[in-house]
Amino acid sequence: MDSILNNVLITIWDSILFWKIFCFVIILLLIILLKFKNTLLLKTKFIDHDNKIFHESNMILNEQKITNFLSKIEYRVINGDKEGSFFLEYLDFFDQVSNQYLNKQIKRSLKLLHKKFNEMHRFIDNHFMDKIGKSSERLFFEPDLKNKFPRDEYDKYFDEMIDLRNETNKAYKDYRVVIKKKLFL
Repeated sequence: MDSILNNVLITIWDSILFWKIFCFVIILLLIILLKFKNTLLLKTKFIDHDNKIFHESNMILNEQKITNFLSKIEYRVINGDKEGSFFLEYLDFFDQVSNQYLNKQIKRSLKLLHKKFNEMHRFIDNHFMDKIGKSSERLFFEPDLKNKFPRDEYDKYFDEMIDLRNETNKAYKDYRVVIKKKLFL
């Protein structure tokens, strides 16, 4: 039995076909390993790029800023142009090609957020005006007097603005969840 096994091993060891197959399998494994390594490196570069974009954009508009701003809308008051201008600055930041995410899910989430920011900004500009209060730093949302629409219409617009605010807040939270999942933050 031992001699049969020995003869089989020697035959396999001396077989050219065995070595061809063995070399082919080794080469195939090396190619797969290199491909996996390159894919992993590329994915790491994508994550690093998207992390950089997120941190830069977060300096313009972080969670606290957006939450504070959106909650003040309900009370019809914001603190000067500084508070509302970060929306436009944030939108401008992502309009630059170099500041676009590479991850498709983050892109989709940001696109929805971008759309909601634009809708909200346009809606406020079209239906409300700034009325400077006693402190020149406070702006109040008031009906646009040049349109002279009645108070009930103003209330309707204000309700629509609150709905837009809620949609924008949801879009922002969804965006942050996607960021957390995809960038491991």
